[in-house]
Amino acid sequence: MADQGLPSATQNPRFSGIRTFMRLPYVADPKDWGDADVAVVGIPFDTATSYRPGARFGPAGIRDISTLLRPSNQYHRLNAVDQLRVIDIGDIAAIPADIHRTYDMVKAMYQDLAASDVVPIGLGGDHSVSLGEIRGLVSHYGAVALIHFDAHCDTWDNYWGIRYTHTHGTIFR
Repeated sequence: MADQGLPSATQNPRFSGIRTFMRLPYVADPKDWGDADVAVVGIPFDTATSYRPGARFGPAGIRDISTLLRPSNQYHRLNAVDQLRVIDIGDIAAIPADIHRTYDMVKAMYQDLAASDVVPIGLGGDHSVSLGEIRGLVSHYGAVALIHFDAHCDTWDNYWGIRYTHTHGTIFR
């Protein structure tokens, strides 16, 4: 059993403290990932968006609202953090307007997590960051499968004559 030491909402107001996903421990240094099973990583990037920018603020917004989440299900009497050590490793230093360097950073982070046997959960960013995530996992595991939930499928051949690496609507083609 993993003892996360999560702050009690009855003893520690949810609006206090440093914002991490679900108030999980923040662990920046890969040497300290130790026995982590899952790592939450922010990818604040929206350079490839075709219409509405702002997804770069997604990781911060998700972390803010996640302080209200509980890791347990009262009906099933399950608590995820009793079974798994989950950490928040902060954000990748995504570079606005440099898609390829950002993809490379995402790929490298996901390679490192996979090599450490840590399952990544990415908080995006526009859909294009999935390319870096997939590349990182494939470089470690080989072929992987993807399930993408969205209001549209992001499988356009191109936007304005630009192929997959520069727009979020073509990334899964």
